[in-house]
Amino acid sequence: MTHELLEQLLFSSESDSLDFKSEQYRFEGAANEEKAELLKDILAFANSWCRSDAYILIGVKEHPGGRP
Repeated sequence: MTHELLEQLLFSSESDSLDFKSEQYRFEGAANEEKAELLKDILAFANSWCRSDAYILIGVKEHPGGRP
């Protein structure tokens, strides 16, 4: 991922190919349901009709309409 692509994604809204997660996925000491969240998100991207790459940006909170 290039710096330019990251900047472009940060100024985009969530979509079928972009998801923001404000916190890291939990694994250690987490319940099975919590551990499965990453897999669920990946499968949702895999099952959506999209002609481009899909991204999950961790540590980024969504701002409706993109970044100011």
